[in-house]
Amino acid sequence: MKRMRRFLHSSSRGKNVGLHSTTHREIQLLTTLRHPNITHIVDSFILEDGTVIVFFPIVAHDLSALQRTKRDAFGVRQSGLLPLPVVKCIFRQLLEAVAHIHAHKVIHRDIKPSNIMVDHNGIVSLIDFGWARYQRIKGQMTGNPCNIVYRAPEMIANPYFASHYDFSVDVWCCGCVLFELLTGSRFITASNEMDTLRCIQDWLGAPPAKSAIYRSKSVLFGFDNKKTNQFSQRCNMYRLEEGETTVLQMMLQWEPSHRPFARQILSHSWFDAAPACCLPSEIPLPECNSYRWLQKR
Repeated sequence: MKRMRRFLHSSSRGKNVGLHSTTHREIQLLTTLRHPNITHIVDSFILEDGTVIVFFPIVAHDLSALQRTKRDAFGVRQSGLLPLPVVKCIFRQLLEAVAHIHAHKVIHRDIKPSNIMVDHNGIVSLIDFGWARYQRIKGQMTGNPCNIVYRAPEMIANPYFASHYDFSVDVWCCGCVLFELLTGSRFITASNEMDTLRCIQDWLGAPPAKSAIYRSKSVLFGFDNKKTNQFSQRCNMYRLEEGETTVLQMMLQWEPSHRPFARQILSHSWFDAAPACCLPSEIPLPECNSYRWLQKR
């Protein structure tokens, strides 16, 4: 169940005149985007005070809960990592959902583990379309939609690209999610935008010297041009294999245009390489419901 934005009120008569735009958009999107890996609306009704209540299917687990385990002093996961065939199965289903919404010109803008559900049959569902928007060919998008540690670098570094972006911001989020699935740690650990860019630079080195995004006068961050790409070396520290590193690096690129589409990632040989992707029914799940209801209100 989700409590959504109330009705808009007429300033002259004090009466309900229609659904709030964000509420209307989310309901419309979820009615349109029918897919096995995307949540759907079961029912909805309106309270007397104008609050909209929407019912969704009960799903037992969110990805954040499945990832929980102890970490050492450096934040590195010590045990309880999901088996690689399971990671591939979950991530493949996530990409199927993302590819579907992108085919319908929709950007989710808030892909993160707590918005990825897994039911008792191992079927993944992408949820929470409150931030989702149709891609605009012209004009601005609203900025700063997702959590800072999942936000694409162009949205942080350049004010123009904070409101002019495309499907590649979802692909960046997917890269961050895959990194967490593989390592148990976040790709970025930061509390503000500047720290986020520093962390990204530690991984990817300085942005391309001729980048129109990161080398314009409007950029708010001073990059260290001596920084070199350390992505492969850092992945080695997490004991990631070459295939895993390759898929991650495809998505986690400075330049939005260098990130592949979700559908292209699905065709990568990594999913079929040994150990191959398991079936959804083979995903090991806790016996009890682990969804964080109180944290999702």
